[in-house]
This record gives sequence, structure tokens and C-alpha cells, in this order.
Amino acid sequence: MVISSHLKEAKSKRDFEALVEPWTTSWNFKDYGIDVFVGTTTRHTLKDEHYRNDNKYFAVQLKSTERIKIQGDSIVFKIETKKIIEWFRTNIPVMLVLEDLETDIFYYIWINDSLISDLDKEPNWINQSTKSLYIPKSNILSKNTLNSIRDYVNNFKNSPKKLIEPDTYFRIRELCQDKIECLDSIASRFDFQTNKISSETLHSNIENSIYRIAISGPSRAGKSSLINRLLNKNLSPVGFFQTTGVPIQIISSKKEHVSVYFLDGKIEEYPLDAKIIEQFASQDFNQDNNKKVKTVAIKAKNRQLERGISIFDIPGLDDPNDSIYDYAYQAASKANVILYLIDASSAETGGFIFRRDIKEHIDILGAEADKFFLIFNKVDVLSDSTLSELKKRIQIDLNRHQLENRVSSKIFFTSTTSKPQKNQNYDSIQSLEKDLWSFILNNNKNGLTNLSGLCREIQYSISNFEEILKSRLVDDEARGKIDSMIKDIQQKVPSLHNTLFIQKENLFNQLTIQIDNAKSSLLKNLDSELQSIPLTTSLPDENIIRDYLRTRVNNLIENCNHTHQYQLEAMKNTINEQIESNFKQLREYIYHYNQQQVVDISEIEGFNKPSFDYTSLFGTSVFAGLVSSLLNPLGGLAIGVISLIGNLIFGAEDRRINQIKKINKEVENRIDKIIPKIKSVYYSTIDQQVADIYNYAQRKINAYTLDLENQMKEFGNQVSEAEKDLYQRTFIDLKGLATDTINLKKEIDEYTGFSA
Repeated sequence: MVISSHLKEAKSKRDFEALVEPWTTSWNFKDYGIDVFVGTTTRHTLKDEHYRNDNKYFAVQLKSTERIKIQGDSIVFKIETKKIIEWFRTNIPVMLVLEDLETDIFYYIWINDSLISDLDKEPNWINQSTKSLYIPKSNILSKNTLNSIRDYVNNFKNSPKKLIEPDTYFRIRELCQDKIECLDSIASRFDFQTNKISSETLHSNIENSIYRIAISGPSRAGKSSLINRLLNKNLSPVGFFQTTGVPIQIISSKKEHVSVYFLDGKIEEYPLDAKIIEQFASQDFNQDNNKKVKTVAIKAKNRQLERGISIFDIPGLDDPNDSIYDYAYQAASKANVILYLIDASSAETGGFIFRRDIKEHIDILGAEADKFFLIFNKVDVLSDSTLSELKKRIQIDLNRHQLENRVSSKIFFTSTTSKPQKNQNYDSIQSLEKDLWSFILNNNKNGLTNLSGLCREIQYSISNFEEILKSRLVDDEARGKIDSMIKDIQQKVPSLHNTLFIQKENLFNQLTIQIDNAKSSLLKNLDSELQSIPLTTSLPDENIIRDYLRTRVNNLIENCNHTHQYQLEAMKNTINEQIESNFKQLREYIYHYNQQQVVDISEIEGFNKPSFDYTSLFGTSVFAGLVSSLLNPLGGLAIGVISLIGNLIFGAEDRRINQIKKINKEVENRIDKIIPKIKSVYYSTIDQQVADIYNYAQRKINAYTLDLENQMKEFGNQVSEAEKDLYQRTFIDLKGLATDTINLKKEIDEYTGFSA
């Protein structure tokens, strides 16, 4: 008797072979995770019936189901997570094929970087046992798709790929730290200013490679619930962290445990257990921090944290204990992103007060962080009318106290313990998660990418160090020529400023045109959409128009950010090229004299000004602030009031035209107030960035030439045996360090998929 499942499997194989014919198939008869290897073929000529092997292969995992699950435009199918990881690591293309037995249609999806990027949108997918894959319904395997599949396989590049797993980032970060300390140790044998500047930069950059998110605000605001939601993991009972007395850091680790760091430097390790954490972090068990705890580190498995991100849950910033307040404030001030939670539940009974200390925190911390998310929690207990009034009141207070430029473009009104129902007008935690992770990842706050750049900076520092050492070993005859080259370089340094000034003005002009065009397009599209609404349908209310404008202005800012970042990189590249051009002859002379291969150094490449989130700088003055009063009834622009007057004077069509004109005019007035602020922030930011680039380049060049000049002062003195030995040991040590750094960077780039 033949089992039914075997019959179905045999039929699927036959149907698959028929679809890919005349391609070759080689089936695995044991379950190794891959069912069949397919070899593509091509006809000798269009008229020829004979095919030749392309010597290109791809692997297929064939699945079938009697009833497919459809969600939107996708087929949803669950796969073991470990299988996805295995397929992704395979050195040939891997295709997952799913047959719908009811229709005999085969759907397919490639297991590639694009798929992994989509999966990475969920923080902890790699630690799940199974994962749902979304196969586009348009991905149908047929004779018509064979050409596109062949093209994909032919163009497939077999680059080593690794998935970021727990402990990866922090293990590599420690290796990078070792390389920096090794370079410092070698550099300590000499007194070169170039090395000192490089060391400062490297230590600063590795410190900043961890992106810190602080969960802050007054006590009992729901911070623990928010942390659990952000990490998709219950690290502690809800309510526990409400009594936090010391900063708690949450980082990624393969082994889940708790590390307690004491003020005297002692460290104690424990299993991950809420009761253990409670003993050291809770006010109930560690009142006024009598146990002298500096930080409690929770180390847990999490996909997003493994990118080089850490989350800090810090004590309430309203704690009456001075030392605890100091701990909390220092932790918050060092964060890159601050999620500031406020309990808004008391607004229902009229007891909510936007206190002075909260406003001070927003003013000071909001100015220091890359982004300040202002979150009003526990709004699920508020009625619609109370919530609406709270939103208006907060906006008025922010504007009145000039705090709108301190907070993110969107103020969140949410609940960390419940989801909004269809009739409830507050934000879901999912929307906060989306904005938070999108901001971090889109602004290149990827820890491993930063570490890759750090390795590149170490390589540049080693090259500079070697050049300065070699300049000591040239003879007196070369001294005059090198001295002349240095003077020529120093005379050309001011020209860097001229180059940057021209590019800065070009960027100003480009952004001005882009912003003005976006404004015209926004107004034109708004008018067109309003005009397209039938007379029998009411015009959108002020909330819909606010959301419309918020989205459009947000897109404007995002597009301007891309332009700015692209042009800023172009500026750095131009300076690189100009510096390279100035130093080229000098470096080639030094290296040629020492019979060494010329190694390119780009002095400015190591400079990375911290990126700016312009939406946080503009804040609600662009979005909620400047459009919150849009069509405000107090401004006489409520649709109801307009309609009431219009009914007495105009016909339906005339009334509609009049309404649209008034809406358009008011929107234009509001936008005209926003645009100058947008331009002003960009201009002032770019001015500062260009100045930083120039000052950094000038400092590096001056230090480099100074070190060369100091070396040349020794030209007249014969190199002693002790010096020769010191130089020889240093060259050997630098070569070994350079090799280790190159290998480490290669490993990092296998994770990031980036190479430079």
C-alpha cells in the first residue's frame, strides 16, 4: 500500500520537473534541508533543439500544501527558522518552492539578503523556532519565469554571508578595543601628535559605536511594560521597574544572565531572574542604593540589540534622593535616543499637570539627544473628549514654552498594556516601535557598520604612523626635498576652505530648490485632492488634513535628509581627493626611498560627524505644532462654521469652491511659516558640519606635517643601533596589527554585507 503523502510528494516532484524542463534536476533522497539541485541550460541557437549546460546551479526546497494561507498579496507559509539560516548561508542560490495542491500552482521565493532584511524588521525572529515567510502571489513558477530565474542564478554572487547572532557585536567590539589598545601601546614608544589625535578619535568612535536608548521620565509611567514590548520579551514582571533605584542596561548576549556592577569596581554574575534584579535595582530591596550598585546589566537574546544597541531603564527623574537622581540624569544625558514616558491617566479626573520639572527635562535632554520621543502612557483609560483635550493642551504648552523643537515630529499617546480598538483614537505600541527602529536603522546607527569603519580608521592610523617613522630613515640629501614638499602642502591648506565653501553654497541652493518645489507640489496636490471630492461628500475634517500635511512634510524632510547626507559625503570625498593630491608626491617619495609600496591614506575619511535627525530638530513646530492649529475652530476656519455662513449666501458648488479656497489659503499660510524654519535648521547645521570637517582636516594635516618636521630635525644625527632596533620592532608590530585589523574588518563585512 502506498501512503497518500508519498503519492503527493511524487506528484509534486514530477510536476516540478515538468515546469523546469529542459533544466537538469538532481534529487536528494534524504532530508538534508535541500530537496533538489537544478542546473540551468541554454539552447545553442534559437532553432536548435539541443541544449548546453550553463554550469550554473541553484538549490530548491520543495513544499506542498492542500490549502494555502493568503494574507493580502502574499502566500503565508511557516518554515523552521534554523532552515532559513542554513539556506541563507549556502554558497549557491536557494529557492523555496510551495505547491498549492488544490490548483497545482507553484509559488517561489529566494532565500537572500532581501528576505533577511524583511525578517530583521521583527527584532527577535532568529530566536523563534519557526518563522512565517510571505511569498508574493505574483511569484508563480512557470515556463514564462525560467528566463528571469536563469538571470538571477547567472548574476548570483557568492559572497560569504553570516547572520548576526547573539554575542556577535559585543565580541567583535572587544576585538576592536584590543586593536586600539595595541596601537596605543606601540605608539607610546614615540611622541607623535598624529598618533595622539588618532587615539582620541578611535576611542571616541568605539565608545559611540553602541547606540543607547534610554527609557526615562517620572516614576510609575509604565517603563517596564514598554521595554518588554520593544524587546518582545518579558524580562521582568510588569510593575517591577516602577521602583527602579539604579540604571538598568539591557544588551544582547548568547547566554542570558545578569551582571551587577558596583561602584567599587566589583562585578557579580547571576542567572537572569527578576528576583535577582529586584535585590539590586529595586528601591524596596536596595533603598537609596545602600548596596552601592553602579549598574545592573541584563544580557538577553535579541536580534535588534545585537546590532549594537542597548536599552537603559533608568530611575524616575522625579526621585527625591539626590544620588539616585544624579544616576538617572547622567544615564539619560548619555543616551542617543530618549523615550520619555509620562503617566497621563490622571487627566480623566482633571488631575494631570504638565509639571515644570518635566518641561525642564524636555528642554535639556531633548537638546542633547539625537531624538526625543515624548510618550503619554495609559491613555486607554481616557475618554475620547479627554484625550482630545489633552492633545491640544500639550501642544499649547509645548509651543508656549518653546519646546516644540526638542521633541520628535510625532508625540505618542498610547498604552503599553492594551491595543487601541477601532473606535479609540490613540497610538499603538507597534507604531512607536516602527518609528523607533526605523529612525535608528535608517540613520545608520548600526553598530557593526560603525565597527567596520573603525577598523578602516585603525588601518589609516597605522599607515600614517609608518610614514612618519620612515621619514626618519631617509638621508640628508632627501631632507631638503621633503621640507620643500611640506611647505608647499601647508600653503595649500587654506584652499580646502575655499573648496568646502563652494560645495556648501551649492548644497544650500540645492536644498532651497528642493524645499520650494516640494512646497509647490504639496499645495498643488492638496488642491487637486480637495477638488476631486464629490459635492455629496463632506470635505475632510481638520484631523485628516493634519495627517495629510504631516505625512507630506515628513516626506519633504526625509528627502532633504537624503540630499544632505549624500552631499555631505561628497564634500568629504572631495576633501579626501584634495588631501590625497597634496600628499601624493610626498608619500610616494618617502615610500619609494624606503623601497616600500605606496599605501593610500585619506586623512579625512575617519571623520564622521554624528548624523542629525532633522525631524527632531523641527519637532512639532513642523508637524503637530504648526499644523495643529490648522483649520482650528478658534481661527474661524472650522468646516462647520464655513458651511453655516455659506448656506446663507452661496449655492452648493460655490460654497464648496469657497471652502477649498479658504482651506488652501490657510494651509499655504501655515506652510509659509514652516519653510523658513526648515531652511534655517539645515543652513545652520550644514555650516557647523562644514566647519567641523575643515577643522578636523586641518588639525590632522598640521599634526602630520609637524611630526614629519620633527623627524627631519634628526636627519643630521646618525641612527643608532638602539633606534634601528626600536624602528624594526615597531614596523614588525604595526604590520602584524595591520594584518589582524584587515582580517577583523573582513569578518565584520561578512555580517554587514558591506565592503570598503
